[in-house]
Parts: sequence; structure tokens; C-alpha cells
Amino acid sequence: PRGGVLAVVGDDHAMKSSAQAHHCEPAFADMRIPVLYPSDIQEMLRFGLLGYALSRDSGSWVGLKTLPELVNSSAVIEMSIDSMNIALPASESAQVRNRHVQWPDPWPAGEVRFHQLKWPRILEFIRLNDINRVVLRASRPRLGIVTAGKSYGDLLEALAQLDLSLQDAERLGVSIYKVGCPWP
Repeated sequence: PRGGVLAVVGDDHAMKSSAQAHHCEPAFADMRIPVLYPSDIQEMLRFGLLGYALSRDSGSWVGLKTLPELVNSSAVIEMSIDSMNIALPASESAQVRNRHVQWPDPWPAGEVRFHQLKWPRILEFIRLNDINRVVLRASRPRLGIVTAGKSYGDLLEALAQLDLSLQDAERLGVSIYKVGCPWP
């Protein structure tokens, strides 16, 4: 409960520094590890802190997906760890406290613990901390855009090149849903 594992992965979709394009979501999903996918440097730091908190709370490893566009860049950001509010799911019954690894921990017991204790807490944590969220909700929707990670910044850049603000897009009927946790 006082530890936490944040597995930071450097994906390379465009093969800038590797011989093959790759992404981590299938491997993390196969290992049942939630994946946080930040859209910019400030969100990378926020998701890193949220990832540790999620790992501690759920007893699960948490993945943090990074791309060269983020880790090979710099930015000035404003962020205070003290001002960051991390919401934790309620209920600390004895059963919920047993969600962390036990020793000895036979495989079937770990499976039951994951599905009955960890999984619901992971989903609730993601919801409580607004990791997947509606960025723009048009009052008269005509087009819905779902975006995750770097593609959110690309979407904002495309709107800027069209001389459209988020308010202009909303008036045109565009809604935007930003996925910060592509798995689960």
C-alpha cells in the first residue's frame, strides 16, 4: 500500500529511433495493467503522480505511455504537487485492504483478487480523477471526436490551422472526448 509501480514505456509509432513501429497497449492489456497516455508534458507529470496513486490504491502496476514528441521536448509548466487533488475510491473494508499482493500468493487467488477487488477500484479511480473526459460538449452535436494522448494536441493544432477556437468548434456542433486511459 505504500509502494507503487509505474511502468514508463517509450512507444515509437513513427519509427524515429527503432526498426519497427510499436505501441504498448496490447502488452499492458494482456498483463491487465492500466495504461495512462498523456497529451503533453504537464499531463505527463500529472499522469505520473496519478499512476503512482492508482498503483498504491489498487495494488496493480500502472503503465505510462510516452512518445518521442513528449520525452524529446521541453516546456515551461505550472504545477504544484500540493495543489493536486487525487480522489481515491471509498470503502476500506478488510476485503478491500487485501487487494495487494499476498505471500504466498497462489495464482488462482491472485486472479480472484484482481477481478473482485482491483478491477473495480481501477475503474472507479479513473472515473473519480477525470482521466477520460469530455473536453467539449456541443449543445447541438453534429460531430463527435474521440482522441487520446498526442492526437489530442494534433487535434488542437488542426483546429488552430482552421482558425477555429474550441468555442467556435462547439458552436459548429463539434464534441470532443479525450481518453487519458486507453486501457481498460
